[in-house]
Amino acid sequence: MHLVVVGAQKSGTTWLYSMLRQHRQTGFSYLKEVHYFDRVHDRSTDSALRLSRLRRRLSNPGGLRERLSYPLRHLSADYRKYYDYVLNPENAYTDEWYEATFSKKPENIRKAKKVGNLVYCDLTPAYMAMPEQGYAHMATLLPGLTPILIVRDPLRRAVSALNMLHSRKLPSRKAGDSEISPTLGERQILRGDYGRSIPLLKKHFSRLKIIPFGRIQADPAGVLAEIEKIHGLDPMRYSGIGKKRNSRSGRFRLSEAALAEVNKVCAPQYEFLRQEFGSDFLKEI
Repeated sequence: MHLVVVGAQKSGTTWLYSMLRQHRQTGFSYLKEVHYFDRVHDRSTDSALRLSRLRRRLSNPGGLRERLSYPLRHLSADYRKYYDYVLNPENAYTDEWYEATFSKKPENIRKAKKVGNLVYCDLTPAYMAMPEQGYAHMATLLPGLTPILIVRDPLRRAVSALNMLHSRKLPSRKAGDSEISPTLGERQILRGDYGRSIPLLKKHFSRLKIIPFGRIQADPAGVLAEIEKIHGLDPMRYSGIGKKRNSRSGRFRLSEAALAEVNKVCAPQYEFLRQEFGSDFLKEI
């Protein structure tokens, strides 16, 4: 069985990852974010380029400590064999490869021998931005999947994205008002486009679990209990359940004009969510 989170941002997926990785019945791939369905259906890159980028990510453990689930500097023979498989161009970015990055991982093999079948977890906001073919592919490869969509307040999500992009890519200066929309870019805007993604998810999946972001802070134990029930996981007590992780909203200072520009981008999402779930739902995101 697979557990796939397709929405939210790092603050949501990182928290859920930190909780679920504690569970004895869950398994993860080589990284928290596999980026399989979005990259396979990204026409701008081919398999060789995807693999080259993946090799660079996996060869930089110092910058990826939170996302790596095993130490690369001290690989055992089993892990080296697994690592070589993941980066083998003859295997990479096929359906068999995607499944094997979970099932062949030594840690998952050891856990499965103790507890039986595992729930494999794949969490990334990038799946929100993939074309419809990605959703169709996911539904075909993972029949019976109940995707989890964490809905965050559109404006806060956009500001959080600006924080991330500013820290990673922009020069160390305040971006001008005219740069806000280009800075957010098509992919970041698509990651917050609930009016597009929710209908696509409902089209391709018979069940969809939607979690308003505010519930993670207000009732984290309740959120995890629901996820456990959906995926057949034994109930457990999690360490650090109330700890807020990786939220950087508010660090990027926007002028009134820039904030108005971001609001303009986000306005259709509020209207869609209101029509889809009601006004009370907006209070929970």
